[in-house]
Amino acid sequence: MFLPRKTRLLRQELSLATPIVPRINQAFTLKELISAVQDAKNTTPGPDYLCYEIFKHLSTKSLEVLLQLFNKIWFTGKIPPSWLHSIVVPIAKPNQPSHLPSSYWSISLTSNACKLFEKMVVRRLSWFLEYHKIPSISQSGFRQRRKTTDHILRIHAAIQKSMGNKHNVLSVFIDLEKAYDMVNKDVRLSKLLRYGISGRMFRFIHSFLSNRTFQGRLGSTLSLTKGLETSTAQGSVLSPIVFSLMINDLPERITAPAALYADHFCFWECGSDITLCNQLCKHSLFKVCNWCEECGFKISSTKSAAVLFTSKHDPVSISLILRDGTRLQMKNKYKYLGLTFHRNGSYSKHVQIDAGKCRARLNVIRMLKGTS
Repeated sequence: MFLPRKTRLLRQELSLATPIVPRINQAFTLKELISAVQDAKNTTPGPDYLCYEIFKHLSTKSLEVLLQLFNKIWFTGKIPPSWLHSIVVPIAKPNQPSHLPSSYWSISLTSNACKLFEKMVVRRLSWFLEYHKIPSISQSGFRQRRKTTDHILRIHAAIQKSMGNKHNVLSVFIDLEKAYDMVNKDVRLSKLLRYGISGRMFRFIHSFLSNRTFQGRLGSTLSLTKGLETSTAQGSVLSPIVFSLMINDLPERITAPAALYADHFCFWECGSDITLCNQLCKHSLFKVCNWCEECGFKISSTKSAAVLFTSKHDPVSISLILRDGTRLQMKNKYKYLGLTFHRNGSYSKHVQIDAGKCRARLNVIRMLKGTS
């Protein structure tokens, strides 16, 4: 938990004046708006019932009026309250008991007009971050020309190279519990300032993530309006890149090779001595736990696990303990970024699962076609 003194220090840091970066704080142009409109894909509208198709059929004159509205919000930092409101709709997860709240995904519907403006802001912010090389080299989430396969290939190469040399790889897979809901506002804004994000960009992000409200909807019935305190704005275009900045410094806390994609974190140690790998991973895990405590996150003990990739049939036992005293579970396989890694370095289990899914889909197609 956050100490009152730490919160006061963070708020003092937020009040300090920082130099303004001119390029990301300039007025938006018609070219930026047209580009955002053209790239917008049809999604379910929010409380204002505005679809992207409406904006795509606007004339140049109408787009100029819309741009004036966007720039007025950009200059003043005052966002319409309707843009800060979302409708949350529960979507049932497949093969889950319907009476449990955890069996549903919560989908947030927000204003498409706001998301259109967010797209323009995100493009500038992404350019600024990449130009100044701010994102960690271990972070592949929410970045252009970076994919999950980048980390999958890195981990695969480390495992195959080590096992080819008759060495071992101890890999720790960390899952942050309700990461989007545990973001601390003061820490988040403090990190934005540390990365040099200031002026209108900082003010807009601050306003966008403050005083947010939501309502739940089931059928045609709406719940009472509630406020969001620490949660990141679900369903928004801006939230993913802001969240990635929030966890950007996590890989820097450890010396072990690491892979970070959104809130999915993994680090590993290679070597012939399993006991030494265990000690190194234990030290790195201790630093990760410290980072989580500082930033308000919590490691999920049920979804996090460690896997020892080795060719030995009877390896030394591994002991990794979280900050609360919970022992990190050891598994023979773990699904990370869509790929199942097995302790023997084989992907036969993953291939079998995918083959089973393909056969099920082919059976559906054969049934629809009327053939056996």
